[in-house]
Amino acid sequence: MLEKVRKLDPEKNNLVRFIEQFIFTDSPCLAFEKLDRNIFNFIVQRDKPLSLNEIRPISQQLLVAFEALKSIGIIHSDLKLDNIMLVDQRIQPLRIKLIDFGLSIPASEAKVGTRMQAGPYRSPEVYLGLPISEAIDMWSLGCVLGEMYLGNRLFCGITSYQVMKAICRLIGQPGDHLLNAGKKSSECFKMVNKFNHTRWRLKTPREYKKSSDVSSTIIKRPFDKLKSLDAAVEKHSKKNDNVEYEDRMAFLQLLKQLLDLDGNSRITPEQALTHSFVTMGHLKEDLGCSSYLPETVSMMSICTQNHSDASDVPVNNFMKSTDAIEDVSETESSSNADTQPNVFCQDPLITPKTLIADNSNLEKSEDLGCSSFLKEARRLMNI
Repeated sequence: MLEKVRKLDPEKNNLVRFIEQFIFTDSPCLAFEKLDRNIFNFIVQRDKPLSLNEIRPISQQLLVAFEALKSIGIIHSDLKLDNIMLVDQRIQPLRIKLIDFGLSIPASEAKVGTRMQAGPYRSPEVYLGLPISEAIDMWSLGCVLGEMYLGNRLFCGITSYQVMKAICRLIGQPGDHLLNAGKKSSECFKMVNKFNHTRWRLKTPREYKKSSDVSSTIIKRPFDKLKSLDAAVEKHSKKNDNVEYEDRMAFLQLLKQLLDLDGNSRITPEQALTHSFVTMGHLKEDLGCSSYLPETVSMMSICTQNHSDASDVPVNNFMKSTDAIEDVSETESSSNADTQPNVFCQDPLITPKTLIADNSNLEKSEDLGCSSFLKEARRLMNI
């Protein structure tokens, strides 16, 4: 599996670099590049969840990684905070790589009913016994992004029933067409006939224990008092800034598309890379009086740098047409390149003005006012 993944450019696609394998005292060993720390430890050490500005570049880089894996037909199947590594937070803030391909499988070999993925990040199709594809990684990505922002796992539980109950509460019950097709639907759901209409419903804890011989201990979950994902995201932070609120709603929309209960209609990596939360296209309507946008763009600069090993520089959906920006002269570009920090590349500095024009086809960005929302972003960008 590693040999297949190794064919992908690890820098361009944000994947951990596999160096070599060898035998030591009769034990097989794998050597990888040295990275910083995982996102789970990063959040624990700072003792607070990530902001939308920090989540956006991480999500973009993960989407690039999953798009690359999908291109070679590989399912990672083990995405969680522990498997997202910061490369070097001091030198390259929020530059990440996806690690741990020990449970990865070719999509063509994924069998219905196979148990995979960590419980809180496991997709409905795995729980229900439906056909498995690369879409299960996108479900896990939705779980991970929600956890980064809210500070708690969206779907907690010890048993499959507890996790599915949490999914039904925040996202909703899977459609009958999915439950009818699922080979394991009857483990957590029961078919009932009501008013001459057959439908599925979630089993009660007593029914689940009776049918499975597994006691479903009542546990307290962070979002038990909330009835939807909308409520969880909207109530997470106060509406201090209209632009931030618009950004939060775009994030919520992306989460819903990642957490689509039907794997066939779930958003793909390629589609998600063009989502407004990633491209920031939705912010073009709020350029009245806020400094949120240029600060947000600054946080995304890590995604526009050339980390590729190859001579051809990858161009993603975040930035495609800087040549079309007419108000940036060759002299300014040269000057910006000279001031670019010497980290991984020597690309011209991406300024808020040029990136706004690139992503939203805007003609003006000088009208940006001021906002106190991104104090933390300013602090991070001063590192």
